[in-house]
Amino acid sequence: MSDCDTFSLVSSNDNEEWGDEIPPTESEKASEAAFIARVWEKYNAGVPLYTKEMIRFAQQQISQNPLPYAIQVLGFDGELHPNTLPLWWSAPSERRMYPVLMFASIEEITSPAPHRILSQEFACVRVGGQSRDGTLSVPEVPLNEAGAGFEANFQLWEQSETWKQLKQSLGPCLARLPEIDKIIGFGLGYITGREYTGDVESRKDGPCTQHALLITLARYLEQETGRAVKCYVQDPAYSDTCKAVLGARNIEVLEPEDGFLLVDDKSVVLSFSPNVPVRQITADLARPAMMIWDRVVLPTERPWRRLKRGGWLSPHTTDPVSPRVLAMAREYTEIPSDDEFLRAIGVYVRQD
Repeated sequence: MSDCDTFSLVSSNDNEEWGDEIPPTESEKASEAAFIARVWEKYNAGVPLYTKEMIRFAQQQISQNPLPYAIQVLGFDGELHPNTLPLWWSAPSERRMYPVLMFASIEEITSPAPHRILSQEFACVRVGGQSRDGTLSVPEVPLNEAGAGFEANFQLWEQSETWKQLKQSLGPCLARLPEIDKIIGFGLGYITGREYTGDVESRKDGPCTQHALLITLARYLEQETGRAVKCYVQDPAYSDTCKAVLGARNIEVLEPEDGFLLVDDKSVVLSFSPNVPVRQITADLARPAMMIWDRVVLPTERPWRRLKRGGWLSPHTTDPVSPRVLAMAREYTEIPSDDEFLRAIGVYVRQD
């Protein structure tokens, strides 16, 4: 459903200690190699990089009032690690940013950009900042127009051959699925920009369609199983208008990161090229009954690429396929499809 994979950008000037024109020393290289080896040792031994305990602990840290300059996060080595926040936290009335949880993938902590030094901390759940301004890439439309635009997209999806084919494919799988009581959508995108509410034909694979899939899938499961299925979404990009449109459809907008706390074996997870390693986090937390997300394929090896404007483009997407994601996919049946829309994503149903 996404236009393309999302790749990470590493700035060359976000930390003066990491000037990207100064290569690490031999001693730093040796220390880094030893750290990476220890990370992979833990990873290959099955140590989870993400747990609900880590997420809850980080949430508790940023809920402090006033928020301290230095907090701690729980690492996958079982130890507490310092997490220093930028100095602008000291002026709450002037804050233009707010604290959010940041999730590092296994690739991010073991594959540094050229001429950069890894932080060497065994923590993939950390705290960073997100701007309060400029989160919307296109102007929003009024609430009534946003609701009408979403309805037009919803009708287009509900009547589509793609949805009809997906229902037909899911039918034979329902009998062996466990009880499903919720669907959780991660990073499905904001839905109230004119780009998404105007010409619905040109945005068949956009955020409105992704949310429509969540709603129709919940209805279908309820009709076929006779059990209630709740709808949840989590995306820091949602505006108040987005939340109003979704609330009118009985979709509960979760606070950041709470969606991961709900993931279990009775859930369906939806995610399409998010800016967070949703698949890696899910693989550590649970085995959902079903996942609908970008197809799980062996990643293509790419080199780091130097950008003309400075900084480096990571060879890894923001939601990369890790060894654990590949292993998890083998526990699921991927529903085949000849539909162009569905071929771009994977529908995975648990085998047991």
